[in-house]
Amino acid sequence: MAPPAMQGVAQQLILDRRVGSYVVPEGWFIWAAGNRKEDRSAVFDMPAPLANRFLHLEVKPDFESFKAYAMQHGVHEQILAFLSFRTTLLHKINPHQPAWPSPRAWSIASDLHHIGLDIAPALGNEAAAEFAAHTPPHYRISSRSCMVRGTQLPFLLNPLCAIRPRLL
Repeated sequence: MAPPAMQGVAQQLILDRRVGSYVVPEGWFIWAAGNRKEDRSAVFDMPAPLANRFLHLEVKPDFESFKAYAMQHGVHEQILAFLSFRTTLLHKINPHQPAWPSPRAWSIASDLHHIGLDIAPALGNEAAAEFAAHTPPHYRISSRSCMVRGTQLPFLLNPLCAIRPRLL
């Protein structure tokens, strides 16, 4: 939730459907989104009367949704190959490191990987080391579209069978 100074404004918007002279138009639905304390974000407790007026939904990242996004946004195929093998590393908070794997961090890591930079600053050392061990820099995926269609099932069981050497 927002800092206490902003919570009053949010309460007025949610409870009264207005802020100052602004009135929320008829038929409009108000959405709010926030982070949880356990996600290591800077949050404040939501007042009970306000919390009671919301539906609370938890959104969890899943690999299939990320893969669809990643394919449309040019995420490096080696990132996708690795995550198809280690889906549990799509989002894994490490409270002892400032960086950890998340869908956002993997997108940033992809940008770094595309230009040959270390991805550890985006993902943390553990995930970056596991990625490096899984995906040697002189290999690449044979077909991105086959991976999305799932036509290379042996690839999913053995990540090395769908890659081919590439000369550096």
